[in-house]
Formats: sequence, structure tokens, C-alpha cells
Amino acid sequence: MSSAVSVVVVNHRSAAEAEACVASLREAFAREAIAGEIVLVDCDSGPDEVRALAALRADAEVFLPENRGYSGGANAGLERARAGRLVVSNADVVFLEGALSALLAAIGDPAVGAAAPLCLWDAGGRLRLPADSAAGFFGELGVRHFAPFARETLRLWERGGDARHLPGAVLAARRDVFDRVGRFDERFLFEYEETEWEDRVRAAGLRLRYVPAARVRHLFARSAARNPET
Repeated sequence: MSSAVSVVVVNHRSAAEAEACVASLREAFAREAIAGEIVLVDCDSGPDEVRALAALRADAEVFLPENRGYSGGANAGLERARAGRLVVSNADVVFLEGALSALLAAIGDPAVGAAAPLCLWDAGGRLRLPADSAAGFFGELGVRHFAPFARETLRLWERGGDARHLPGAVLAARRDVFDRVGRFDERFLFEYEETEWEDRVRAAGLRLRYVPAARVRHLFARSAARNPET
């Protein structure tokens, strides 16, 4: 049976989080009746980490002997992915109910080049991460620009729609979009790779779609040894 979606999960020294991510994807495939494959990528995390990841028995494993950064890991996973619909995800993400289906529905629109979910920080779903990429968020911290940025963020959280940029924790796109604009620029090892890629998507005349109906929990605080519950 061919896969309807390939989910590329990129790991670096966060095997425990990757295990939760893979489990949530398998639950989503079963619950939402999606024929999917998981492509698990590791960026030179060491033999102990690789053994832990191998025990997860992903559909495809790409264990890189060098750390090519998030962009390089994502590209290596995309090379192995087989489906026409693609999702690239941080390892420290848990997919909540309906998230995958909502993202796939969004990129079913041929005018949409990429889609991203609403990212929650805490288990209770009270803390929402910015709807724009990190570059957009930090670029708008000046007093003159913050108010319109905040209004736009609230709009995207509540209603979704087209955005200038999307957060890069999870990005969904069709294979034809990557074929058209290229993969991630590996000069950006960590951060901004999604921003530069999204600029190319928009330059190609395609839209970036923020999908609040798709919700994930982004556990970056856990992998950084911080507890968002406290």
C-alpha cells in the first residue's frame, strides 16, 4: 500500500521526545485512517541515541554520520520520503487529534504552498507559541511594530488563513512545491531555514497557510531542560 503522507522527523539528542512524536503519529495514522510513513532522521547524536531511535522501528531510518543541522537533516529525510504529501517535523512535537488531517486538507488547495499548525507549549493548551516564524516575531518587538504584529497573531490563532511566514516546528507541503522551489538551504543549520524557504514559496506565487484547527504540542522547553508547567 502506498503512503498518502511521509512525515520526516528530525532528531538531535532528543530520543525521548522523538519516541513521543513517533507514537503520536502512529496514533494519528490509525485514528484518522491515514496511510502514512515515518522517516526518522538523526543528526549524529551518538551510538546510544541511535540505538534508542532504532528501537522505535520507523518506516525509514536515516542516521547521518555528521550533524548537517536541522535543514540538512530535513533534506536527508525528504530524499527518502515516498509520498506526494510531506510533513517535516521537529522531534520534540506531539501531534494532537485531528492535526495531521487538518494539515493535509490545507495543502490539498493547489494555491497553498505550505501549511503549519498552532503550536501549544503546555499540556493544558493555555500557552500558544507565536503564529509567525521566530524571525518575524523577534523582528517585530519594537514598540511601533509590536501592536500590529500582535493583532495579526491573534487573527491567525483564532481564524487562521494566509501568513507572511510560518513557524518551522511542523511544515506540511506537497512534493511538487519542493520540486518547484527546492529544499532547505543548508547554510542555515538551525533557525531561519524555514523562513528563507518560505520566502521562495511566496515568490513562486504560492500561499503560506496557518491552520489553527491543526494543533500540536511543541516540547522544545523539555529538550532544553526547562519545564513549561512551572
